[in-house]
Amino acid sequence: MSMTHLDDMSTMTFASNRREARFRHASHFEGMLRTANELYQRGGAGTSKAITSFEAEWANVCRGWEWASSHAASDADAAALCCDYPNAGLSLLRLRRHPQEVIRWLEKAIEVDRRAGNRASEGADIGNLGGEYLRIGDAKRALESFDQSLALYREAGNRVGEAAMLNGIGEAFVELGQIREAIEHHQLALEIFMELKDRRGQATVLDSLANAQASNGEMRRAIRLQRRALRIYQLIGDHEGKANSLLNTGTYYHGLGDQRRAIEFYEQALVISRTLGDRRRLCGLLTNLGVAYQSLGEVRRAINYFEKALEIDCEIGDRRGEAADLNNLGVANAAVGNHERATEFYERHLRLTREIDDRSGEINALINLGVVHFTLGEPRRAIELYDQALLLANNMEDRSLKARVVANLGCAYASLGELHRAIELQQQSASIYSGMEDRSAEAVDLVNLGIAHAGLGELRRAIEFYGQALVIAREIEDPYSEASALVNMGEACRLLGEPDRAIEYQQEALQIYREIEDRSGEGTTLGNLGNVYFDLSQPEKALECYVQHLAISREVDDREGEADALINIGVIRYIGGDVRGAIELHEQSLKIYRSIGNALGEAANLNNVGTGYLKLGEPELAIEFHRQAVGLYKKVENLPGEGEALFNLGLALEAVGQRTEAIECAEAALKISSECEGLDSTRIKKQLSEWR
Repeated sequence: MSMTHLDDMSTMTFASNRREARFRHASHFEGMLRTANELYQRGGAGTSKAITSFEAEWANVCRGWEWASSHAASDADAAALCCDYPNAGLSLLRLRRHPQEVIRWLEKAIEVDRRAGNRASEGADIGNLGGEYLRIGDAKRALESFDQSLALYREAGNRVGEAAMLNGIGEAFVELGQIREAIEHHQLALEIFMELKDRRGQATVLDSLANAQASNGEMRRAIRLQRRALRIYQLIGDHEGKANSLLNTGTYYHGLGDQRRAIEFYEQALVISRTLGDRRRLCGLLTNLGVAYQSLGEVRRAINYFEKALEIDCEIGDRRGEAADLNNLGVANAAVGNHERATEFYERHLRLTREIDDRSGEINALINLGVVHFTLGEPRRAIELYDQALLLANNMEDRSLKARVVANLGCAYASLGELHRAIELQQQSASIYSGMEDRSAEAVDLVNLGIAHAGLGELRRAIEFYGQALVIAREIEDPYSEASALVNMGEACRLLGEPDRAIEYQQEALQIYREIEDRSGEGTTLGNLGNVYFDLSQPEKALECYVQHLAISREVDDREGEADALINIGVIRYIGGDVRGAIELHEQSLKIYRSIGNALGEAANLNNVGTGYLKLGEPELAIEFHRQAVGLYKKVENLPGEGEALFNLGLALEAVGQRTEAIECAEAALKISSECEGLDSTRIKKQLSEWR
């Protein structure tokens, strides 16, 4: 009989005690994590307490999980804890930690499940893994996970799990732009939940079905489905589901352009969310209210809502929510012409999306920064940012992001006079959207294609594209795209010398903007109508429209709209012989463009003021303003504008007897006209022949 030395027994006892201590530690903090997670899920005042507890003990939670993970292969208790940890704290983990960290925990749990042959637990963990892949925008891997989980649930005969995974597959297909496949899977899930008489499950799938229909531009269908879900939530007394359903319904009315109706639903949901103490949904509602009020032209009110949402998201530690708030504040500030402030928010948004590894958010931040630079007359810088976004989008499954980047690139190249390149890009974007069945985005792209063809002087071709966009917009009841198509059709008809049709289209657009209470769109359309009346030599009617445009722009704090209206009123003054009055208005407009950093608008106004001074017989002042305009147009690389300003500078130089310099300017303008579309060479050639 062998003897055990006392030293060996001591070592064994020590090892056993150490293992026991580590197990107790890991077990205790798994319980703490579960308790905090349950407290967070209940909402109310406990939300902040749960987050504080989670963060305070995070280091201990990690040590507990690390021990369980590293000993799972040899210790049954450790293996069980390794599987319990991610599920015990899933809500808080998703709120406070990067998806990649949650993915690491779930992947380890799946490994343990497979080693133990626990197929049921494996199916649940793989399903949760799919949810994490959706969070990081990897819809393809999410789909693979949901498919694997579905097979395991079917193998186990778990009908509830099967239905949940079918619904998840549908959500992944929505992200991939495959709407038909999404709807098919949601309907299969709905059938199972109906067989099981699982009313909560039915309502959840109806939520998802509504979202799929909305993603396809079918807002009316989405609203009908959401109403069915709402009735179920009301019957089973699910207040959280009811609040979510009201929020979604408001979102779909927003998509239809009915902002007042959207606000009604948001405010109903707001009352429930405050009662429940659901601060996360409260943030979503504040955000949506901001978006609705911004659509109504009440941008300052919108900014107030976005700021409240940002404050709450920072308090509850929702970094993804914080990123969305920063983006919304950027959009709102850009809408009122505060591009410097917008840039600050977009840059903060960009930094945060990179910190939390949110690729979709990063792409959107780069696009929005590009739009600001484009608006400020810096298309080259915009293209640099769009190219960065495109590089990221090419590595993602979400084709809508790529389509959006490509469409913006098309607009930037169009502003540089590279219209054939612009058309190529817009066609590429439209093709992507068409393949995704995103009809709303397809309509937007068709309008952009029309604008590019109009820039080439192909106005009939442009009208064809606007007409196609109009058909889609009416089919899916998208009032914004419908009005946009009508506005551009009206402008094309004006340029073709068809004023009656132009007025008809602009008035149709005006009616839509008034119905959906889009004051900014209403003002812009009035400005367009004024241009038609101006062409018809009806300055009184034109002035009436311009004055209304000015009043609305000031009402909604649309600084760029205000500047545009001042220019047009100045033109009316100019042709009426009040040149000094015209110059005063153009100088007011010039100050606005400078204050909001719009170099392109500033250059146009410098050119206009120069023309006014030449008319007054003050060519020296005219030369000064035209030289500034030429320099600014060069800076923003706007060739048509530079050519126009050079020609006008030549006229001013001729007026002071500097014919040689005048000819040099006109020749430079003629050279530009041969390099880009958008500058009439006929009058330049005629003037040169007279001077020579």
